[in-house]
Amino acid sequence: MAQAVVGRQVAEGHGFTTLVNHPQSFAWAQERISRGKFVNVRKPLPELHQPPLYSAVIAAAHRLLPARWFNGDTTLLALNIVLLWCVAMQSFFLAKNLFGEMGGVIALLGVMLSAPIWAATVAVNGAVLTMALWLALFQVTWSAETRVMKACDGSAQTLRRRITMSLWRPALTGMILGALFLSDYTTIIVAPLVAAVIWTKVSDWRVFRSLVLIAAAFIVVAGPWMIRNVSLTGNPVGFASQELALKAGDPTAEPATQRAMFTTDSPAIDFKKLGNKALTSLQRGAGERLWSGGGIFLAAFFVAGFAYRFRDARANRLRWFAVAVIASVALAQAFLSSGRASAMCGCA
Repeated sequence: MAQAVVGRQVAEGHGFTTLVNHPQSFAWAQERISRGKFVNVRKPLPELHQPPLYSAVIAAAHRLLPARWFNGDTTLLALNIVLLWCVAMQSFFLAKNLFGEMGGVIALLGVMLSAPIWAATVAVNGAVLTMALWLALFQVTWSAETRVMKACDGSAQTLRRRITMSLWRPALTGMILGALFLSDYTTIIVAPLVAAVIWTKVSDWRVFRSLVLIAAAFIVVAGPWMIRNVSLTGNPVGFASQELALKAGDPTAEPATQRAMFTTDSPAIDFKKLGNKALTSLQRGAGERLWSGGGIFLAAFFVAGFAYRFRDARANRLRWFAVAVIASVALAQAFLSSGRASAMCGCA
């Protein structure tokens, strides 16, 4: 709900500030005051712990809806249900393109009948927004695969024209990666995978053009927020970087305990504890989250598909790209996140 508070602050014109006061934030304010950087502690302090995208979406809903309609939890749940339907329709169209009409219907039913996805929806933590962004990335990847295949079958002149027209795809990919980063910082791990895919699909100087477009679009989307965090805390992700050394549920490394300390110093990284945190997260993800509720059918269907090679080469490539994304995000979450939220909901 901390992100909802920030969303209301944005909607009311107070910027990305929060009424959820942590002693750590007040320690940050005192440090800035001592260095001669004015901070008015009587006003809400800036949000320094959370990514901003979900709060921005809440703020947009707050401004678009009449005041009498925006009544807290109910409206937030309705917003998440709308996002869930966006995820369901994206799943339908992606599966329809891959496997036909019936595949789209099965994917739609799988999403709407999955207990973990509904649990993420009612949790009101932005996980459904992350799901929509993951599916958007897969949609763009599928579109690029289709364009490359058509281009390879055409003449040299047609190939040049199609490559020129496809400049928007790298730009859109960079924008989606930027949005993913602003919804969950650990998703930055996907950027090297996208670069590797482009390296294998685009030849000559065009690969550098595509990478430059992706990087430029990413900076346009995420750059202002990173600059803002650097100017405030010296770190592009603010105090969220401390989650590397924290673990939810561990009394010696509890995130809430760290935020309750009147200090901005990052906790020391214990590599033994870090390895234990990662192993516990991976075991829980593979043993509980992946198979819970209706997820057992979707996961089993996905894993069983490894034994088959699809007739459409594009579907094979997209499948392995999805596997690489899920694996990399699971590892990033295991090491970099404290475990308070699960971005793997967005991959599942």
